[in-house]
Amino acid sequence: MFLGEAPRRIYLYAKPVDFRKGHAGLAAVVQQMTKVDVFSGAAFIFRPKNAHAVKILIWDGSGLVLRHQYGECRPHRALGTE
Repeated sequence: MFLGEAPRRIYLYAKPVDFRKGHAGLAAVVQQMTKVDVFSGAAFIFRPKNAHAVKILIWDGSGLVLRHQYGECRPHRALGTE
């Protein structure tokens, strides 16, 4: 999916999440916090407390893909926060 077509929608979670969560744990966060189907092809972006990493959860048509980027991520103000 990351080399193919772009996701239909991108959701950025403003609140930090526990980065020990994997595919199933982050999918549960999506289902609990929103009414968006985790299998819709949308990308869900999560960050930890220190904001030096991101996790991107996306359905690629055959399974959930979890990408973990660490290092050069810089903290930015999340959408909907002041």
